[in-house]
Amino acid sequence: MKGYADFILEDYQRLGATPPDTAPQLKFLSAKLLAHARNWERESDSIPSSETLAELCLPILDQIIEIVQGLKHMPHAPIEDLTRFQQALNKAGVILRNREDPVVTVDHPAPVTHPQIGRPQGTILIVDDDSGEQEMATRICEDAGHVGVAVGSLEEGIERALTQDYDAILLDWNMPGGGARTFLSRYHETNLAHRAPVILISAEGDRNVFLDAMRLGAVDFLQKPYDRKELLVRLDYAVRTKLAEERLSNAMTRLRREEESRRHLVLNIFPSHIAGRAMKGENPIADLAPDVGVLFVDIVGFTRLTHTTTPKDIIAFLSLTFEWMESLTSRYGIEKIKTIGDSFLAVSGLTEARPIHLSLLADFAIHLLQHAKKIITPAQIPLSLRMGLHRGPVIAGVVGKQKLGYDLWGDTVNFAARLERLAHPDTILTSSEVFQSLDKHYILTPAGKQEVKDLGHRQLYHIQGKRENKPS
Repeated sequence: MKGYADFILEDYQRLGATPPDTAPQLKFLSAKLLAHARNWERESDSIPSSETLAELCLPILDQIIEIVQGLKHMPHAPIEDLTRFQQALNKAGVILRNREDPVVTVDHPAPVTHPQIGRPQGTILIVDDDSGEQEMATRICEDAGHVGVAVGSLEEGIERALTQDYDAILLDWNMPGGGARTFLSRYHETNLAHRAPVILISAEGDRNVFLDAMRLGAVDFLQKPYDRKELLVRLDYAVRTKLAEERLSNAMTRLRREEESRRHLVLNIFPSHIAGRAMKGENPIADLAPDVGVLFVDIVGFTRLTHTTTPKDIIAFLSLTFEWMESLTSRYGIEKIKTIGDSFLAVSGLTEARPIHLSLLADFAIHLLQHAKKIITPAQIPLSLRMGLHRGPVIAGVVGKQKLGYDLWGDTVNFAARLERLAHPDTILTSSEVFQSLDKHYILTPAGKQEVKDLGHRQLYHIQGKRENKPS
């Protein structure tokens, strides 16, 4: 009642008209009627009969109806809200007189257009089976810049709440079909990304109703008839809370995505066993591995190729070649370290010193040699490779600050790199240390003693392939 009286006075202000002298009486009489109703409800020792309540309220109600009917026939009257107010008054009179609802015939004038107050701040779902309460709540929401969506049944309210996004929900406690308990239990048992805060509205003043609602997931409680300003304050708080929770959730999602991107980047930069240590913040990362197989693979004739090929074709060729090599590393259980220009560096035995690690690296090299010709270079000739393989101790670690890099150092690495430079096209050149480890199961042929820069003359070998296992 009091809310409609407030609306009507505001309507006159919006229309630029001075309200008649009787209009302010609506607010006074509505407040008086509300006070009688609340006093009747609060009396616990001697609750008056419904007839006594009717005797108190009906004279006031009749005065209000008379004023509303008079205002409807005056110039600049806000017909729409006066008509809604009259309907609410008639319904209240029926309840007090304890008889069936009369058929109320009202005019249907063109709706009054109110200027928009700011942009909508939130979308509010109003679930109430009382059409008058729906109208009241919707009007309060829209006058505050919110969008009010009213439904009159519990099932429709549940369906909308579960399938559409709302910023807050106004829920009547005593709804047919199970009431607010059914709504709250079904709403909160569903795994929604963002639930709207539920404000419960009830004509009951029992504190247990409020506690039950909070236990079921409601965030706030208002007693009917509610004060318009109080409802707006609670709605604004609920909407701000929902928006803040969504911002926090979105920020957390962005952080998770950034963390996953960082993890993916680290895994692409470092070998898997180093990536985990780097993500945990270990610094410095430095290891001494006592027995590592080191293989350098070089593309024969690449420098000449760059003189006759476009940059786009060069990059496409390198991507195809190195992706093929990288795809084989997991198959053979070895580790790619990096690419250096047109060279590919792979190792075995770096993370665990398995007895067969050198054999896996040799198998990888043989596979490359046997299948390289299937790749055609931009010069329209088959791919040709040369390789250098050595074994021994290496130092491994991460260096750099802004651009981190994982690398290997030591004579073993230098020796393998120089073997690759000494190798002829389509060969795998290796050392006597590798020969001693692989000779039993692989075919190795002498390549003679050769001068290896900074390492002197060394007996070298070519790996030709694997020996066939003879049945015993």
